[in-house]
Amino acid sequence: IQDTDYKIIYQNQIQTEKFGNRNGEYCYKVYEGRDTVCENCPVELSFRDGEVHNAKRSVSTGNWTMHFELTSSPLRDADGNIVAGIKLVRDISSRKKVEEELLNYQTHLRELVDERTAELQASNELLIEEINDRQALEKSLIEIEDRERRRIGHDLHVGLGQLLTALAFKIRGLGRKLEKGHFEGAAEAADLSVLIDEAKEQASYLSRGLSPIEMDEEGLMNALKALSSNSSKIFNIPCTFTCEE
Repeated sequence: IQDTDYKIIYQNQIQTEKFGNRNGEYCYKVYEGRDTVCENCPVELSFRDGEVHNAKRSVSTGNWTMHFELTSSPLRDADGNIVAGIKLVRDISSRKKVEEELLNYQTHLRELVDERTAELQASNELLIEEINDRQALEKSLIEIEDRERRRIGHDLHVGLGQLLTALAFKIRGLGRKLEKGHFEGAAEAADLSVLIDEAKEQASYLSRGLSPIEMDEEGLMNALKALSSNSSKIFNIPCTFTCEE
């Protein structure tokens, strides 16, 4: 209990055991080492408005710090005048220690979460990069495979197909000569011509599967131009391709 000048006029046994008998001394000087009333002193606030006020204080005692929760209320006389202040002091050092340990643990958990999140993010970025690399490689392999397939199809169509066409043409001519001269082998020549036609159809079928004509104007026009040019070379007859724009 403090009078209106903040002098201690009573303290219980527990307070005396902790801090000694301080009756007659100023509260702010004993516990805070100050020459004036503490800032936001709950007793001072109770003197001002007559209400109950709470505050927390920390006091260093040697190698450790003690934490207290203060609750003040005014003490009135029979006429209702405030003549003193009652201050209830509760030691909350153990609770404060638990709170600090919990805060430290929470901070440690946040650091672990942040660290793990960063690791997962880095792993995810590496995975995305690897996926992109694989997709690029797959695309490159598909393009290479497509070019090679088209090349083989083109070789079958332009090379083998046209050679078979020329061979069939010459064998038919030879067959007709043999037939006119009543020579043996005319029938075999005709059969051979049929087999060559079948081989040519098979080569054409394979080339269409391996190297289909591009479905646009330039793809079709280029294919028809190549056909007319190769026909002229093989059969020794003029063959031209024209197409109106």
